Amino acid sequence: MNSLKQSIGQLFKAGLILRALLATFVIAMPVAAQPLDALEKSCISATRDVATLFDSVNRCPEANAGVDLPIQLNQQVPLDASRTVDLDGQLLSFEWSLVRAPKGSAVAVDESSSVRSHFTPDLAGDYVFELQVTDSAGAVAKDRVTFSTNNVPPVAQTSKDLTVPVGQMVSLDAARSYDLDGDVLAYQWTLVEKPKNSSTRLSIFAFG
Repeated sequence: MNSLKQSIGQLFKAGLILRALLATFVIAMPVAAQPLDALEKSCISATRDVATLFDSVNRCPEANAGVDLPIQLNQQVPLDASRTVDLDGQLLSFEWSLVRAPKGSAVAVDESSSVRSHFTPDLAGDYVFELQVTDSAGAVAKDRVTFSTNNVPPVAQTSKDLTVPVGQMVSLDAARSYDLDGDVLAYQWTLVEKPKNSSTRLSIFAFG
């Protein structure tokens, strides 16, 4: 039994010596500064200490610049990175940059280092913004969002499905329809299905 305890003690000491040798080797070989691309792929900070090298690896933040949206000229548009997260719980810094805009545009990002910022489009076309997020260990993540002044289809909203008695007049209402570009809308109703032998027809009334 004593020999077994001695063997276990020797193995434990050997493990401590090996760990110390490895730590000495890491300290003797400083972590070189990495190019930005390599840093983004590895998500490992060049400023980590020896304990971090052994125990954990820093993970990239998850950058979220928001969803692509249609916009209108000369109206302020928000930039929102509040859905960005860091799985390690580290402090994050933000940087917004404009990477593409219509030729001749003078648009600039207001408060580019804030979680939330804004801009005002001055020319028709696409505006592409890049969000760069850096955690306190130096890991970087990026995301892009596109805003466009190009025309988009309107959103049609009709009345809810109803159960009505036979012979009763039913009103059709599309007043909740809207257009994201603010364009004037035209409406046309079509009866696409009805019971066999039904004589139902649409009656169009003008108001105003």
